[in-house]
Amino acid sequence: MANNKSCRSKQLFQCGGVSLYKIPHNSTCVFNWNLDNSKRVWQGNIKFFEQISTNSDSTKAETSGVSYEHRSDGDDNKFIVEPFLGSQSKLLFYNRLEEAQLEPIWGETWHIPLSQTEDSHLSLTGNTQLHMKRVNKISHDGRDTIIKTSDSDRHFKVIVQLPGSGYHPYIDEDDYDGSVVQVALGLEFRDLDQAYRFGEVLEEYDSRYGNSQRQYYYDRMMVAIKTLATIGNITTTAPQTNGTTNNQANGTTNKQTNGTTNKQTNGNMNGNGKQEIDPQSPEDITIRLSEEESNAEDEEEDDDDDDFGDFVTKVKT
Repeated sequence: MANNKSCRSKQLFQCGGVSLYKIPHNSTCVFNWNLDNSKRVWQGNIKFFEQISTNSDSTKAETSGVSYEHRSDGDDNKFIVEPFLGSQSKLLFYNRLEEAQLEPIWGETWHIPLSQTEDSHLSLTGNTQLHMKRVNKISHDGRDTIIKTSDSDRHFKVIVQLPGSGYHPYIDEDDYDGSVVQVALGLEFRDLDQAYRFGEVLEEYDSRYGNSQRQYYYDRMMVAIKTLATIGNITTTAPQTNGTTNNQANGTTNKQTNGTTNKQTNGNMNGNGKQEIDPQSPEDITIRLSEEESNAEDEEEDDDDDDFGDFVTKVKT
């Protein structure tokens, strides 16, 4: 799934004197790498950027991305939280042509920290679940796209894509098609201090990303809890001694003596059978109701190619 959301970029790191080597695709141990010149495929400069979605600046950002599914077939009702896509980072590999004042891009690596311990499914009530979607993978092997090696501070394993190919986070396994060309390469820093600094910047970004992700899911969990309370108020019914049905909302009771049914709601039902939560509850939460449920008493996103493409072709053959 390509992420087409607009974002603003901030450069976090830049240095020269780096090289990329062919390595075993599943190895993060330099002991298993061959760092001879014959295995070096590129050398030049890198820039590391943090990108933040501008959608997070919206006044509705804290409550967007949550929906509620009411089930009438006996399955649990479900709040669904869309995946956190508010931040990603990009590592650019480029060469500097001083005379032409050009910096042609050789390749790019997109990165977010994928390791997580939080549950994706939570039970809110006996029959209501909270399902939090998450990015499943970026690289073909499902591992992080920038990994510090276990036995060297100077080396990192990186997953490199063609320049301009873009950020493609996959949410579910069904979305994954493997169409983005990726190659696992070994990144080597000539200057050890620069390698230390890059590792620090990477850790700082991963920490910020983790904090933002946790806040995103927490905010939407609170939205779900508040909305669940609102739904409980809307759907409360009380038996009437005169045989009529009286639906209550906002904690008020209306009695009628003509035997008719009096229904109150603090939300609006649109023509598509969807009920939007009233202004007193969080914005942007839509309760999706089936047609049958709506009639019942209970209303709920420069391909400046150097030699990387040729290299990919050679690797694949």
